[in-house]
Amino acid sequence: MRQDRWISLIGGIIFLVTTLAAGIAVYVVMERQTESVLSRGLQAALQSNARLFESQINQALTDARTVATRPFLMQTLKTFGAKPDDAAATLAMQQAATSFLPTGFNGLSFHDARGREVTRAGSFSPSGEQQVLLSQKDRAFLLWNGQFIVQTHLDILDPQGLRVGEVKTETALPLLTRVFGDMATIGQSAEFAVCAPLDDGGKDMNCFLGRVSGTSFKRVARVVEGQALPMNHALLGNTGIIVARDYRREQVVAAYAPIAPFAFGMVLKIDQKELYAPIYAQLKFILPLLAALAIIGMLLLNVLVAPLVRKLVLSEKAALDANAQLRNSETQLRDITDTLPALLSYVDADGRFRFHNRAYEEALGLTSEQIDGKHLREVLGEKIYQATIPQVEQVMAGYPVVYERIRNNLRGDPRDYVVNYFPRYGEGKDEGRVIGFYSLATDITELKRLDRIKSEFVSTVSHELRTPLTSIRGSLGLIAGGVAGQLPDAVKSLVEIAKNNCERLIRLINDILDIEKIESGKMQLDLQVLALKPLLEQALAANEGFGAAKNVRLRLVCPDETLQVHADSDRLTQVVTNLLSNAMKFSPPDETVEVHVSRAGTGVRVEVRDHGPGIPDEFRKRIFQKFSQADSSDTRQNSGTGLGLNISRAIIERLGGSMGFESEAGTGTTFFFELPQAPWAQPDDQPVATLAAGTPASTRPRILVCEDDRDIAHLIGLMLEKGGFDVDRAYTAAMALAFLEKNSYAAMTVDLGLPDQSGVTLIRTLRGQAHTRDLPIVVVSAAAAEGQIECNSLPLNVSNWLDKPINENQLILALRLAIDRMAKGKPRILHVEDDFDMQRITAAIAQDFAVFEFAASPEEARARLRERHFDLVLLDLALRGASGWEVMADIEALDKPPPVVVFSATELNRAKAARFAAVLVKAQTTNAEVLQILQRVLTEAHPAGPAPA
Repeated sequence: MRQDRWISLIGGIIFLVTTLAAGIAVYVVMERQTESVLSRGLQAALQSNARLFESQINQALTDARTVATRPFLMQTLKTFGAKPDDAAATLAMQQAATSFLPTGFNGLSFHDARGREVTRAGSFSPSGEQQVLLSQKDRAFLLWNGQFIVQTHLDILDPQGLRVGEVKTETALPLLTRVFGDMATIGQSAEFAVCAPLDDGGKDMNCFLGRVSGTSFKRVARVVEGQALPMNHALLGNTGIIVARDYRREQVVAAYAPIAPFAFGMVLKIDQKELYAPIYAQLKFILPLLAALAIIGMLLLNVLVAPLVRKLVLSEKAALDANAQLRNSETQLRDITDTLPALLSYVDADGRFRFHNRAYEEALGLTSEQIDGKHLREVLGEKIYQATIPQVEQVMAGYPVVYERIRNNLRGDPRDYVVNYFPRYGEGKDEGRVIGFYSLATDITELKRLDRIKSEFVSTVSHELRTPLTSIRGSLGLIAGGVAGQLPDAVKSLVEIAKNNCERLIRLINDILDIEKIESGKMQLDLQVLALKPLLEQALAANEGFGAAKNVRLRLVCPDETLQVHADSDRLTQVVTNLLSNAMKFSPPDETVEVHVSRAGTGVRVEVRDHGPGIPDEFRKRIFQKFSQADSSDTRQNSGTGLGLNISRAIIERLGGSMGFESEAGTGTTFFFELPQAPWAQPDDQPVATLAAGTPASTRPRILVCEDDRDIAHLIGLMLEKGGFDVDRAYTAAMALAFLEKNSYAAMTVDLGLPDQSGVTLIRTLRGQAHTRDLPIVVVSAAAAEGQIECNSLPLNVSNWLDKPINENQLILALRLAIDRMAKGKPRILHVEDDFDMQRITAAIAQDFAVFEFAASPEEARARLRERHFDLVLLDLALRGASGWEVMADIEALDKPPPVVVFSATELNRAKAARFAAVLVKAQTTNAEVLQILQRVLTEAHPAGPAPA
């Protein structure tokens, strides 16, 4: 037989079987549904009848007890006990009995204590009627006399509990009688039975049987042919519904329930054949319909399905070939994913694994059966599952996720993973909806180990190179400043060469360390709201020396002085310095490098423009790459590391901005960066405490201001007068000397650039005169930092060096500290440093204003701190064989701990740096910066007077 015909035959047989099964299923469903509906109806009707039965009987008993407890009847019956023939008492009893009939009694009779009937009213059932005992205590019976009647025999007791008589009552139960006679609404074979057990060992029972044909009273066995009747279950106290045989041996559906207070049982039943009669009637229509459907189905199968079967057979080979190719592709994909070292899996929208590779099994120590189809919680464990919920929610929202996770391997060793989640979108009706996600977890434990090794190496380089370089640079700076006396020109040239190359090496090291911090994400930013114009002015001022050497001028164009940005001051200055340095390197002599500031939408744009040769086209694509420079001739002419632009762009991007450039060959280049603009706010400097406005002039210290610029002199005077000082102003060195001859001053300020002689010469003159030898002097000059280095070897005894532009608070604090220390001498600094060269250089830098003591170990530092109080501690954290943190703990334990300035090759994160007054990094800090920081910290620590002795 051909395969398509064989399939058609099998299909026909399956269709016939299916049709027959469907018919049987329909019949079974109808049978079960009908049985269920009627059974629930029987159960509900029985429960209602049980409640009615119980309430009717209880009401009848309650009414009888009410009659038996009437005080009037007690008293009257007592009278009969004494006077049996008392006519008045007889009449009263007759009236009482008659009065009770309207309350629902069929009949009442009263008897005296000796049992003689006193009176009766109404009618009683004849003796011998069917009855069952309701209550032994009340001698109550349920009778049937064409209707249900409750009969009671109750004793009448006086208040002392003595029996004085008896009342006999009969009460009809019409509602219960009506229920018994209303079986036709349930069915022709319906029967309602109320039964009570007999005292014959529990084998038989007396039953009231209500049928459509009438009500009867019958004695029935509780068990028939070894099977308990439904009523037997009710008498045992159970409630339910059952299909069983009754006392007639007929199959019935019966609901049963007990009437607990009276030890009765109730059953409402109907013959099963009557129950299923509607179903049998429907079968006469269903069977022909099924036969017709079968015939029609066979015809349609032959006409419609047979051609499809033939096509199916013809395409079977193609399908088998396609399946083989699919299996081959799946096997190839499985082989590829199983060779990957990364953990690869796919999880559906319900959080269950639908795919994973072998590496996933090996990493988790699970079998394929323990992963496939299992929920994330089961596979990952509760702790990791809870930790990944936010990432899972994010990827299911349609966003790719990358995060790191630590998980122990099978040996218990922690392993680091970088985990990528990629959303998978559905197709068809699920188009645009995320139906699951792919997970790719890569073990980066070894990469992290290498990163730690690199960090440790960088830390070692940081300490081992920065410390000697700081010593070298400091020494060269001191020599160049004349600390060793006047040098021959040849030696000066060699020192200058060494100093310049030392600076180049320091810049290279700092750039490399900056690159490492950027790539490792460890660069920390101290974000503040910064006024842009002052920052740029300072950056230009700091680079004017380099520009002068190149014969290149600098110019700032910033028409809007209110522009502010949210940035790190030092890092932003580093970016501007890099751009200015590059612009000046490539600018021809006698040109100007311009810095233009403007608004750019909601941000700020800073442009650095030069007029150099421009950037070659072939170099533009890699200009921001590390170690990138133009051609070799430029490399020889313009020294540099090729890291500046890479670092600058990284810093700007960390600040939330962007950097770019525009260049035209032969015309020049413009580098620019844009940053978000911060809202304008007035500077939030904390004011320095000032003397009260009413302070007498004689108690206000008098300051001499020596400044050739009259506007600046006036400004300084106003600041000092506001700060509680009286001020005289001198515009030349000669005027200052004249003022000092006539008046006495608490202190003076000196500008280094005076018209008639330099400020340094003036200070040397003052130190040579007896009456001004100890006068506190604060240098306020645009060249304060340079002048401080140049004068390190001179005995000028300057209290402080302040750069312009002038900070009002710093100026007032510096003068007060200088005045207050006149009587107490110089501040005392403990320098904790194990490098003796660094000790000598630092002392030489700050010898004019402080006295140094040294400690090379935590033990020495601890001993010094016990001996005396220090105004400041300069601390190296990396001591040989020990840690500077030990010293920090000792300092913090003091009653009055001095401020601590870290001067170390180790860089600190923001949390650790917050414990110190300032943090200086060796090889990144110039001599002038060291001196300035020490003076600032001392000024802030003792603003109102000298350090305690």
